[in-house]
Amino acid sequence: AAAAALDASELLLALRRHTGRRQYIVRLELILGDTCQRWHRDLNICRTIVTYVGPGTQVAHEDGVLREADGTVATVAAERAEHLGPGDILLMKGGLWQGTQGGGAAHRAPSIGPVPACTTHRLLLKVDVSEDF
Repeated sequence: AAAAALDASELLLALRRHTGRRQYIVRLELILGDTCQRWHRDLNICRTIVTYVGPGTQVAHEDGVLREADGTVATVAAERAEHLGPGDILLMKGGLWQGTQGGGAAHRAPSIGPVPACTTHRLLLKVDVSEDF
């Protein structure tokens, strides 16, 4: 818990310094089973993910992403995807980031098994930049 708290504090300070935003959503999530298996982009300003336990998030280089007209992810070339590991910090622009035209970073969760029978879990810290109040 101390590592997650320290990481959250440092991420919040860095995000405040670089975005000028004052409001954030911070979550520590225990994930049991497969979630977010399809490639997608988030409709937020920005999200940071740190995986502490289990496999990390998969993220695609933009030149390997084919998008629909509205910015949603249609397909991702497997050779242009990276699989992050525990402790890696992923900073992603979302579809609401100015200049992304609704795009945002293409990413997905790794497969760890079906929910009812899964014995693997992931522990993630997520920090989202939110609209200011």
